Amino acid sequence: HGTGHTLEYRAWTGMIQRCYNPNATNFENYGGRGITVCKRWRYGEHGKSGFACFFEDMGPKQDGQSLDRKKNDKGYSPSNCRWANDTTQNGNRRGCIYVEVAKEKITVAELSRRTGVKYTTIRARLKRGLSVSAAVSTFQ
Repeated sequence: HGTGHTLEYRAWTGMIQRCYNPNATNFENYGGRGITVCKRWRYGEHGKSGFACFFEDMGPKQDGQSLDRKKNDKGYSPSNCRWANDTTQNGNRRGCIYVEVAKEKITVAELSRRTGVKYTTIRARLKRGLSVSAAVSTFQ
């Protein structure tokens, strides 16, 4: 198919490996905890390969982007995947801590970027029981 060396093809094969190859790096965080790939992307349909369906749904990958699942407890499918930059990816990890600021749910990392207060400072202050506004105050 001539796409074996494309970034999209490598993303697709990596996704399959993470979910179905017990010897793959990080299998325990994907297939090992029940993350799967939708049938359309794994096997294909209507005479198209799984990769062709994946590419049809996802489109081309842009520079600085990688495959991201919107909901980490859900599998790989058109409705749950997107191409995302590192900032979006890092804010979508299982270990992220979220806070509410002006009725918006954001990560502590994003709060740090917006306020200029160090991430570790905000985390330490929140652990001490301070409010979000007190945690980002520069007069602590």
